[in-house]
Amino acid sequence: MRRILPLLLCFPLLACQSVPSRYAGLGQPRELMAFIDERRNAAQTLEARGALREAQREWQLIDAVTPGDAVAGQHIRRLQAKLAEQFERHRKAAHTAARRGQYRQSRRQLLKALALRPEAGSLISDLKSVEARLAYAAMPAEPNVAKGPQSEVEVYTAQRQQSRK
Repeated sequence: MRRILPLLLCFPLLACQSVPSRYAGLGQPRELMAFIDERRNAAQTLEARGALREAQREWQLIDAVTPGDAVAGQHIRRLQAKLAEQFERHRKAAHTAARRGQYRQSRRQLLKALALRPEAGSLISDLKSVEARLAYAAMPAEPNVAKGPQSEVEVYTAQRQQSRK
């Protein structure tokens, strides 16, 4: 009996910690519940449209005002995995396109990857490299240089007038 008594006293405490997250809103102000419902609806709408990063932010807001909400935590982790998978897919497609010499396609894929993870510094340097290759490809085959008795100013003004056309 002495061994069972401490267990019986701890049972109510354990039961309180295992309350499902759907009951977390009980006893909360109506304004907070309306805010959570609004954010939840916005997150679901954004995810349906494909705006995963914005949907993740909405779930993070819900998690911030109701810490420990298991549903919000699950959605955040699921969206993080989806974002990481999409980021890798766009990054690999960009590198494949660049290897094939398809720099416009590579730029599109790099921009999509940067939209998912703007802090990726390596992608920014890759984008600069692709932009440099595109600029090089747009240059004329024969550079416009002075041939004969022309001054540098004449060559520069002629080049500016050609670029404006």
